[in-house]
Amino acid sequence: MNKSQREVQRVDLVGLKEISQGVVKSLPERAIVLLKGNLGAGKTQFASFIVEECGYEFLGSPTFGFENVYDGGEVKIHHWDLYRIKNALDLESTGFWDQFSEKCALVLIEWPERLEGANLPSEWALTEIHLELTEEDHLRAVWYSCFDE
Repeated sequence: MNKSQREVQRVDLVGLKEISQGVVKSLPERAIVLLKGNLGAGKTQFASFIVEECGYEFLGSPTFGFENVYDGGEVKIHHWDLYRIKNALDLESTGFWDQFSEKCALVLIEWPERLEGANLPSEWALTEIHLELTEEDHLRAVWYSCFDE
């Protein structure tokens, strides 16, 4: 798997939205976007920008239900928040793995570190977004990596 990494950018919310728009435009039909960062870094905000860019109204964080599904537009979106799980075994009864049998979907995963040791399907494009709060008020450091076969 080849990896290309983008440089770190320090952005406000407008800049974060612009980055999300660029990510959406570059995604193929079957894509996984891993959203990494500490609490409050902007993972859910970034997910909301992606969902809105795809033409849906954002439903909020799926922390308590684990998943929000957006369907009926050009692309089906599965938005997962794995903060409350301990490991990939906790997902066995949630339908998490079933989504990868779909022909066209975008899967957003907050807290993907909880999947450690699990193998995501290699035939899906994988992008990692790293968000970090900076010491400068309301700015975030953002960098991302794209992987391909």
